[in-house]
Amino acid sequence: MRQPETPAGPCLGCSTAAWFWCADWPQSGAGRWLCRTCARRPSPSLAEVAAGLTADERAHLAAEAAAGDTLAALIVAAVAADTEGPLVPVRAVYPVKASITTTTGAVQGELEGLTRAEPRSR
Repeated sequence: MRQPETPAGPCLGCSTAAWFWCADWPQSGAGRWLCRTCARRPSPSLAEVAAGLTADERAHLAAEAAAGDTLAALIVAAVAADTEGPLVPVRAVYPVKASITTTTGAVQGELEGLTRAEPRSR
């Protein structure tokens, strides 16, 4: 991929012109100019963002998860795990239809003791 010209204007987030080329972002084969200043800023943790949600936003997220939105379900599970204990395996939230290996069942059995969320049916 040919790298385009550096952006002529300043960053809309911080007004600096500290651009750097990030190859293969946001996906393989693509690239974007990113602001070095903004890219280095610390971002809040998932728990910090979740703590700032209003009751309506939490209800909306839970409704999306209950309706089958995989990303919403993973976020709800990750937030619950971050505040209530160990991480919930993804399979507990998003069950796999087919086995990848013959040991999947044994591994799943070991992981079931670690879950806090009930597996969803799809």
